[in-house]
Amino acid sequence: MNLNDLMAAERTRRGLDNTPAPPPVVGSLALVAGDDPRAAAWVTKALQGKTDGLAQMSPDSGRNAALNAAAYALGRFAPHWLHPEDIRTALLGACHTNGLLAEDGVKACEDSLNSGLSAGMREPRDPPL
Repeated sequence: MNLNDLMAAERTRRGLDNTPAPPPVVGSLALVAGDDPRAAAWVTKALQGKTDGLAQMSPDSGRNAALNAAAYALGRFAPHWLHPEDIRTALLGACHTNGLLAEDGVKACEDSLNSGLSAGMREPRDPPL
């Protein structure tokens, strides 16, 4: 399952299908301030890589810690390069795929994700180009 499929499934699960996406949009990701195409490509690849890695994790492999770490790493690009809701949607979709959402529950996953995302947003960075 690719990133767009994960995000679509998670948006549907959360009832967000009819929510207007914030512009501008590159692929299905909302990229916000001053979108340099090289930086946009870099952060999109970073989101895809973190999401794929998390989605492929097996039980008892540190999925919750990996969710928190991925949220932190990606949160450093929010809100300037990635929309926080796209990060949430992609990572929760990966947790659905790897079974963590079913095993630990939505609240536990959202708590880990929000903790990492908030911490990352307090230490913003630009893509390394």
